[in-house]
Amino acid sequence: LDVEPSDTVGDVKQKLEEQTEISTEQQILKYNNIELENNRTLADYDIQKGAALELELKTLIQVPGSGTEEDPYIISNTQEFKDVLGKSKDGTYYKLSDNFDNTEEITTPISNFHGSLDGNGKTINVNIDNSKGANYSVGLFSVNDGQISNLNVAGKIVGGRSTATGGICAYNYSGVISNCNNYAEVIGTDTVGGICGCDWYDDGKFLQ
Repeated sequence: LDVEPSDTVGDVKQKLEEQTEISTEQQILKYNNIELENNRTLADYDIQKGAALELELKTLIQVPGSGTEEDPYIISNTQEFKDVLGKSKDGTYYKLSDNFDNTEEITTPISNFHGSLDGNGKTINVNIDNSKGANYSVGLFSVNDGQISNLNVAGKIVGGRSTATGGICAYNYSGVISNCNNYAEVIGTDTVGGICGCDWYDDGKFLQ
């Protein structure tokens, strides 16, 4: 592929789709065993021209619900959480139906969250370690641009160099976080918080 350091991972996936007809939603790109986030650039991961990326294909998952406030998408396991919320959209509603504390841990941050997530008082177990990884934001969500409520996070989150680290999210841009609890151990070197590492534009809100 003909790419530039300033290209985002999402740009690369789009170019792959144009060449292979594999949809961007099915693509998982990895470099040095790290899953790459759509909103990060190749430069963020220090990926040079000529580098080889690993492409994995995921099965698109269907979940109950229509995504409205009255009929939210129902998320019942870790795989659904990663797949469905990994492509969250503004104006879309999601709700957890089960705890994820005794199932597969989440080991990679979910990219930018949009929409509204009702954790329903459930707990998600994480084990995210970026201590030796690339320079990117570390939390259950990298960035929150939506509404996250009634969610508990447990486990351990370790950030990398010069990056925000938080339990619920690394950066809260214009999002609202309410009635959430972090029980995870959060370790980082810069802008570290239990719920959120950094309220980026001072537009975000934290309630209860």
